[in-house]
Amino acid sequence: MSITFSPSYSVSDEEFMRLPSENPGMRFERGAPGELIVSLATVTRGRYTFRPPCPVTDKELMRVSHENPGIRFERNAQGELIISPPTTILDSVRKLELAYQLAHYDKGCRNGYVTSPSGGVRLPDGAVFASDALWISEDRRPAVLDEDRDGFARIAPDIAFEMLSVNDDLRDMRTKANAYLANGTRLVVLLDTRSRSAELHRPGGNVDARIDVTEVDLDPELPGFRLDVASIFKDMRDRHLMAKSSDRTDSSRQNIIRKP
Repeated sequence: MSITFSPSYSVSDEEFMRLPSENPGMRFERGAPGELIVSLATVTRGRYTFRPPCPVTDKELMRVSHENPGIRFERNAQGELIISPPTTILDSVRKLELAYQLAHYDKGCRNGYVTSPSGGVRLPDGAVFASDALWISEDRRPAVLDEDRDGFARIAPDIAFEMLSVNDDLRDMRTKANAYLANGTRLVVLLDTRSRSAELHRPGGNVDARIDVTEVDLDPELPGFRLDVASIFKDMRDRHLMAKSSDRTDSSRQNIIRKP
């Protein structure tokens, strides 16, 4: 997989020669004037860190996202570019289920709003993160609207949700969770689809790990909301069998109604 990165500065020959040693597992070429072509040798991980000659700016981050659709780009506090390749169809189905549950809750209580995976926020330490879902309380909406017109909203979300896919490293996600918490986020929920487990990270190093659960209570951060993780963790075979069972039930009901 290759991406195009257009920095706002000219990369010198010396800087270009140092890139492979500073970014093992990546290949580099010069493209059009001012462009760098970054190639991942193998796509076997969920996230890759690219260390450019200079820290990535907000404008460069927005530009690289626009030039490489379908790939998620983030920036850590050190100014490094975090690259997340596209996920599988099943992962996208699970993330949509997560977003649906949160949006349904929010529609009923109207005390906040939910972002999609494409929504990025700029944390106080300079990092720009995007998660599978973010929840921001209603009373903080004006700050988001005022600061989101020309770039990323300068706000730490109240709650962040991260779903680990096949190639994701749990250590990377825990590092990201700690970064959120250090910047003021109240709760980070990590959902591991491989082990069907959930980790709830709160300030002060408080981690609530739950294995093979069906529901997760997110009170007090989301009052009255229970996340149906069983529906999120379902695989394609589970969904296919449920659909067939529903079809048979509907057919039986129709036969009963038509019986003289």
